[in-house]
Amino acid sequence: MRRYVLIFLLFLSCILVISQDGTQMPVAVQQKLTRAWKAYSDAQLLSLRDSYDEAKEEKLNAEALQTLKEVLPDLQQFQKGNDSLLFHVQFAIGELEHYFGNYDAALDQYNALFRLYTQYNLADSLLFKPLLYAGLIHYQRGNVDSATFVFLRADAIQQQHKSPLAESQRLYNTLGVLSYDAGNYRQARNYFQKALERINRNDPAFLDLESNYLINIAQAEMKLGEYDDAFANYQQLIHLGKNLNEIHHNMAMVLNNKGRHGEALDYLKKVNFGKEKQQKLLNSFAKTYFLLNDTTRCRESLDQALLISGNANPNDIGGSYRILGDLEMMKGSPEKALQAYTKAIQYYYPGFSPANEKDLPQTYGGIFSYIDLYETLVSKARVWRSIQDPKQEGKQQALKTYISAYALLDHVIATYESDEARMFINRSRYSTHDEPIAIAFDLYQSTGDSTYLHKLYMLDQQNKASVLAFHVIRSEALKNDSAEQRANEIRKQITRLANKTFALTDSLLRETTNARIRDLELQLSTFRNRNLGLSGSWQNVPDIRQLQQELLDHHTALVSYHLSADDVTITVITSKQVKVSRKKLPLHFREDIGTYINTIKQPNLAISGALGKTLYHLLLDDVVAMKSSRLIVIPDNELNYLPLETLKDDQGMYVLEKFSVLYQYSTAFLHAAEQRKPLQKTMAFAPFAHSSADSFPMLPASGDEINEKDERMYMDTTATRQAFMEHAGDAGILHLATHASASDIPGASYMVFRGPGGHSDLLFENEIYTMDLKNTRMVILSACETASGSLMEGEGIMSLSRAFTYAGVDDIITTHWKADDNTTSYLVKKVKEYIYDELPYDEALRRAKLDLLNDPQLNPRLKHPYYWSHLVLIGNFQPNRGNQWPWVVLLGLLVAGIAGYVYRKKTNTVK
Repeated sequence: MRRYVLIFLLFLSCILVISQDGTQMPVAVQQKLTRAWKAYSDAQLLSLRDSYDEAKEEKLNAEALQTLKEVLPDLQQFQKGNDSLLFHVQFAIGELEHYFGNYDAALDQYNALFRLYTQYNLADSLLFKPLLYAGLIHYQRGNVDSATFVFLRADAIQQQHKSPLAESQRLYNTLGVLSYDAGNYRQARNYFQKALERINRNDPAFLDLESNYLINIAQAEMKLGEYDDAFANYQQLIHLGKNLNEIHHNMAMVLNNKGRHGEALDYLKKVNFGKEKQQKLLNSFAKTYFLLNDTTRCRESLDQALLISGNANPNDIGGSYRILGDLEMMKGSPEKALQAYTKAIQYYYPGFSPANEKDLPQTYGGIFSYIDLYETLVSKARVWRSIQDPKQEGKQQALKTYISAYALLDHVIATYESDEARMFINRSRYSTHDEPIAIAFDLYQSTGDSTYLHKLYMLDQQNKASVLAFHVIRSEALKNDSAEQRANEIRKQITRLANKTFALTDSLLRETTNARIRDLELQLSTFRNRNLGLSGSWQNVPDIRQLQQELLDHHTALVSYHLSADDVTITVITSKQVKVSRKKLPLHFREDIGTYINTIKQPNLAISGALGKTLYHLLLDDVVAMKSSRLIVIPDNELNYLPLETLKDDQGMYVLEKFSVLYQYSTAFLHAAEQRKPLQKTMAFAPFAHSSADSFPMLPASGDEINEKDERMYMDTTATRQAFMEHAGDAGILHLATHASASDIPGASYMVFRGPGGHSDLLFENEIYTMDLKNTRMVILSACETASGSLMEGEGIMSLSRAFTYAGVDDIITTHWKADDNTTSYLVKKVKEYIYDELPYDEALRRAKLDLLNDPQLNPRLKHPYYWSHLVLIGNFQPNRGNQWPWVVLLGLLVAGIAGYVYRKKTNTVK
């Protein structure tokens, strides 16, 4: 830090200082300034020599500081508003106070500079270093929120300048460390890359800085689970001969994650950290010995770590207690483990002061080590669960601890600025999500207390598609927010660049594009405060009572599935009843369901009746007992790929013949009927109705799907991607009859439209994510594989249909696989007719499928589920007004009868 003030002091020594009224500065003041510069510059030059004398450097800096403090009052009086010189002198004083560890005095000077900046409207570049240095002090003191706020102000200044400001690489490295500590490893890697790009190759410390930033990048890769890449990077860094202690330590951590604990121990023995990192090293030894089941050496390392923990980093102290908790649990001492975990939580979350081991954080705020805190809470919950007691207080406390841990993750999701980061953190939730559900089920079974049934339901729903729910609710909350609109423009730029990378083969061009994407992702971090106020309440999952009173009618059952490794938990809710069951999965359940789905996707394969019945009884016996005719299904994991309508009961009847089926991601997306968007005009696109384009063949039947009730029709060359992007947001019902392709790469699935010259033009999934379709009530995707994609555990299938939900569409008829063009057209035409007749969408789709099955003119082979079960509805619930007509007729007859009786009575009276 000190070397950069040399430039300023050199400037001071050379200028002829004149006051605002033209009076030359007194000679005595100039002499003091010159003397201050000489002392500091001598100290600076000394620090760059091989024969470095720290004591002499301190003496010279002390002289410079004292002289500048002496001259400051004279300068303030003389200058009368010569703001630039005064600003530089006060910055030098602050920088030197900072050097001597006088942090309060340094912050006083930096704060004074902020006032000068505002008062005199100075160039914002002058404010960059004071902000950076003030942020460093806040960070050193553990005031992470204040540090982040100040650093982001400095970042905003840098973004206004095309060329890097001095020490900007330090800013981005520190922001990377903050993101890393917060568990946002993707964003941390972006910041470290940014810091690396900004190192001046002429800087004497270039190699040290380069090595340090490359180490940080590799560390972020390790946390992202990219262990091989991280280890390879560390091996290359060894050859630089810089920061070997840090490199060897981090290589050991990678090896531990890869299960190679003996090799990890060998690398740790090469590390010789200084005093400030001794506890970190001892923790790493303790963890490695723990993984090697060497409890004696593990305890020895922890004892040493806790002995020297006085002024250590709170996260390192928390790490010691966390490993101690793991060790005590391994030794069968749950009470001691609880004590250790409680202390770890205190250090990971300094704002929390528990009175005893049962105390838990209920709400979260600020920035801290999220991942470590979450994992410690989970470990503590598992200890509570292991305690066997007649009153089951251990299980009750375990459930409370899991709920606290998930409240933490909800806070984290609301503070992150990108969905990629939110999904990464949500994987932590998925890895434990069955444990609290199993506990809640056990407590409900043993106590009969419906409170646990409600908690089970809430845990189940909050663990499903939570990132998607966050976006939908956040988007509604911020729909008129101008800053959010600017942030969305940045997301669109990122999307456009990401789409380009799919086709890039030139490695240099790809790297340039990725660097631009990183810059844009970093810009998004400046909008992180747009999420404030959403944490804790953003999930908006309706409770069971709300569902029963405000949504479900007497004919409808909501069924939610939760899959674990060995069990399926099934929650069934009707307007009058709630039933929950937990069943063991068949031995080869996942293989069987894969086999079943594969057979219904192949029209030439016979479907195993025995397998279908097994799945029917496993998944639907509880539902059938409820005597409902409509189902709202919340699937989980592999069940997302299964059309339940294809299963048959013991009499050979399809589920389709008994129920209409509506699918949804979680109940957070269900709305009461009066909240639904009004239907507007219908818009239809059929780009390949009468002609092919490039490698995409003609779809003759797609033109038949469009009819005269579609108010706006785009066919063949008029069905362009541009027309869709410009006009789709105006449609109440949007019908897309085209080609589509699903990809396992998130964001890379696409739909096909027409482009310039009649050629094909692709619309990628991640482009749909950035669209505004809040006015669109329904989308009909009669294209191939629009419900297919990669399965992200806990979040659902990353598909084109999910993208439309993300964009704001309530209801989507979508496809699981490539099916026959003609039968798809048959079904879609029927569906639209029933929708125009105002049937609920689920019933409209059911009747269309039954029409196909019962149509005597169709070839019997077209009755195979391949031809009709690929179409499914994902969306909201609509009460079936058609079911009310018998009651209306009955009421009318009753009224007529009463009127007739009264009339006859009056007539008789007159006579």
